[in-house]
Amino acid sequence: MRNQTIRKLALASLFASMAIVLKTFLSIQLGESMRISLFPIPLLVGGFLLGPWWGLLIAFVTDTVFFMISPFASFWSVYTFSTLIWGLAGGLIKLVPFKKDLWKYIIVITITSIMETTINTLANFIYGLSNATLPWRILSMIIRIPLLVLATRIILKQFFLLMDTNPFK
Repeated sequence: MRNQTIRKLALASLFASMAIVLKTFLSIQLGESMRISLFPIPLLVGGFLLGPWWGLLIAFVTDTVFFMISPFASFWSVYTFSTLIWGLAGGLIKLVPFKKDLWKYIIVITITSIMETTINTLANFIYGLSNATLPWRILSMIIRIPLLVLATRIILKQFFLLMDTNPFK
């Protein structure tokens, strides 16, 4: 039991650090209310492999560290909820009742992307930022969804091949 907790903590730290690097250094910041990033991939993978509660923890740590090192971040604000749902979504992929795993990824990632865009639009309204970027954020979301689906699916399939397991059987 103790070894499992240590293993999960180590994996969660790894996924959080990957998400932090993707969110901070490998994303494109467009103004103060729009960023194009693939940081949800480690959150989705971590949530899937470790469960939804660990996914939430990974997302929370990611957002907290991002706040400490980025001039664009705000401390545990409404934007934090849009990060948290990505960690939760990874754990929910297993619960979608479809035989084909590709549809599970498509459904969960699409719904999560819509929720993220909605939450961030609400946050922009609350904090008095411009919602003029909404059409661009929607376009970004449409482009990003297939990338997130493919990357997450490929990473998890490779992980299961490596570990010789399949949670969908």
